[in-house]
Amino acid sequence: FRRKGFSTSDILRYVWSGDFSSGMKPRYFPLASEGYQQNPDVYACIREIATAARGIPLKAMSMTSTGEIEPLQDTHPLQVLLRQPNPRMSGGAFIEWLVSYHLVAGNAFILKGTPESLAVPRELYLLRPDTVTPIRGETLGTVARYEYRPAGGTGGVVVYEPDDIC
Repeated sequence: FRRKGFSTSDILRYVWSGDFSSGMKPRYFPLASEGYQQNPDVYACIREIATAARGIPLKAMSMTSTGEIEPLQDTHPLQVLLRQPNPRMSGGAFIEWLVSYHLVAGNAFILKGTPESLAVPRELYLLRPDTVTPIRGETLGTVARYEYRPAGGTGGVVVYEPDDIC
């Protein structure tokens, strides 16, 4: 942007949509395109952080009755889920994308695939940040629901309860 002669206020107006009264919402495509894909320094930093995060082994932990924290066994359903969140992604790839979304857009959303009879999700999916809108709840700091508009916006709106999204 600077090389093109834009001022800081021009950049901020371009990246942030909405007005101050309704709350500012980042526009994902300018952030992803101008700020990430077309900026080699930002791209390199985000890739470095995301690929480093990919290599961190995740361990699900549990608190014992005495208050001690201990790792769950490798066969525990939550530990299995962290290794393979869904049929198309390994745990490492999932974390890499999660960190990338968060660094580019400032937010990341995980959809939990949980059968009603189970407490532990069977699958986890990342939703692109620009396709999810948290709808404010009545109490300060709460979310009443999440509205998901699949990429392209032609499929309508899918509403998720707060417990369905991390």
